[in-house]
Amino acid sequence: MMSSSALGSALSALFANRTAIDYRAANIANAQTDGYKAVEARLSSYVTQGATGGVLATPVLSSAAQGAILQSAAATSFAVTGSGFLPVQDGTSGSGETLFTRRADFAPDENGFLRNGAGKVLYALPANGSGPLVPVQINRAALPAQPTANAVYAANLPANAPAGSVVNGGTVTITDAQGQAQSFSITWYNRSTPGGTLPGVPAGATTGTGGIPASAAGTIPQWRAVLTAQTGSANRPESLALDFSFGTTAGVDAGLPVSVNVQSTNPATLSAATTGGRVAIGYRAPGAAAAPLQQINVEFGAPAASGGASTLGAPGGLTSFGATGISISRSSADGYPSGTFVGAGIDSGGQVYASYTNGQRVAQYQVAVANFANAGGLVAGNGEAFRAADASGTPTIGSAAGGGIASNALEGSNVDLGTEITRSLVAQRAYSASARLVTTSDEMLKELLRVRR
Repeated sequence: MMSSSALGSALSALFANRTAIDYRAANIANAQTDGYKAVEARLSSYVTQGATGGVLATPVLSSAAQGAILQSAAATSFAVTGSGFLPVQDGTSGSGETLFTRRADFAPDENGFLRNGAGKVLYALPANGSGPLVPVQINRAALPAQPTANAVYAANLPANAPAGSVVNGGTVTITDAQGQAQSFSITWYNRSTPGGTLPGVPAGATTGTGGIPASAAGTIPQWRAVLTAQTGSANRPESLALDFSFGTTAGVDAGLPVSVNVQSTNPATLSAATTGGRVAIGYRAPGAAAAPLQQINVEFGAPAASGGASTLGAPGGLTSFGATGISISRSSADGYPSGTFVGAGIDSGGQVYASYTNGQRVAQYQVAVANFANAGGLVAGNGEAFRAADASGTPTIGSAAGGGIASNALEGSNVDLGTEITRSLVAQRAYSASARLVTTSDEMLKELLRVRR
């Protein structure tokens, strides 16, 4: 009986150490596989009812060890820097089994689906970060034009400029209703006394005399901004004249705009109305129908804290303080012309985006990350993917928008070759010793049988 027990123990050790060597071999073979997680063969003893013992080998995922983060030239490759896993499936229907991986060398296939080097399809959240997981399929369609709706312009005009000074205020480029870029040049004209007229808007039936309204007491100097469309929507360039008055009361409104008046060379195609520091411009693109006019809200004043119309007489918009020249702090407009697809990428916030020839970047999906109470309890499968199990617990899936993503990167294997080789040698010696025990136990059984004869 003793030799039989020894034989059983030796055989269990033989099988367990062979399993350990198998796992070590797989780890070494995948030392350069992106996202690979080494699998340990955890040995544990057991005792039978007859008080004899043996050893079992149980695979354990070493998921806690982070692989080296390596730079990648592929914009759709990234690395998970935290403890989470990426949900993937083999197919694109969404009805297959959801697996979990750290391998994120994703690239679009012929249908635009993001697949990693093992062929797994990335599943993510919609662009807003909420909703069910869906397969990531890059939309390669052209991006339609978006006409300008809002613009902002803020500058400091030199209060000490001589009367009659003309200052170049740069340009503001908008996208018209037909998707074409239209540039408006801005020229500033200065006067330091009330009354009189200034150049910049041609006299005519649509503009009157072009005179500047008399300044209120204590509101000098006064500046006129002339916005001229480089391409006219009629047969000639059009212009808007915006007359700003600046306050001079120390500690109250000094240097800040307190009123603005508007006039146009052609109100039918270029008009404006003011609300606080916001000038709502109505613009008709060349060749477009007469109505409706495209409305563009240009903020010249300080942005309101509530997000409503900007205000005059508050810091943050146009100012007029002593200076050697104009200083433009803000000059921009939203909207963009149409663009064609040029590529896709994933940023450090986990946003899957498409890029276009017009310089726009549009979010299409949000990377999701799954976390487990015990990631070591995951069951390894093919292609560096794992299945949830009772030992791992159910996954908690959330958006990666809060971080945990390294863009243009890859996570390398977490295999330590030195450790694997050393432990392989130990397992090999244990295997040899177990084999020797099997031989010894066999000889003892044979001797016992001879005694019985």
